[in-house]
Amino acid sequence: RAQVRKHWRHLLAVGTLMAFMMLTQMTAITMTQVPYLIAIKRISIIMSTLWGLWFFKEKTAGKRLWAVLIMVAGVMVIAFTR
Repeated sequence: RAQVRKHWRHLLAVGTLMAFMMLTQMTAITMTQVPYLIAIKRISIIMSTLWGLWFFKEKTAGKRLWAVLIMVAGVMVIAFTR
């Protein structure tokens, strides 16, 4: 309980952002095809890996970089075969 009292502002900010994320996601579902929406949402994996590498200097993020490169290659295959 002491940690919650100490960090209540941060918790409120995170909760508010999560609620906004869900609201925008549900709105987007009504505006486009779901597979496209989910594919775009998965970009967060790529972005978090890149942030970990460049901004936070994570040592283990390099291992995830291979997965990111495979994902990007898959996107390129889909994009150029249509």
